[in-house]
Amino acid sequence: MATLIKQIYLSTEDYGPRKGMLSGTIKFANSRGEIQVNIDPAKVERIVAVLAEELVDTARETARLMVADVLDQARVPAIEA
Repeated sequence: MATLIKQIYLSTEDYGPRKGMLSGTIKFANSRGEIQVNIDPAKVERIVAVLAEELVDTARETARLMVADVLDQARVPAIEA
């Protein structure tokens, strides 16, 4: 029986004594049911650090593709009326 990660939720607390702190949950599921685990701020920070590297890589790739599209459009001859 395989247990799968069903959902990962990370956020910043908006109010209360933990306002501004990171928090999160991970929901696991298998054929017997689901369980949700709370993630403490220190662990959320570690997860975010890993995600930040991917975010930078994704942003670079997106920028590269956008520039390529702009350059391709600039090479298309203008239609004369």
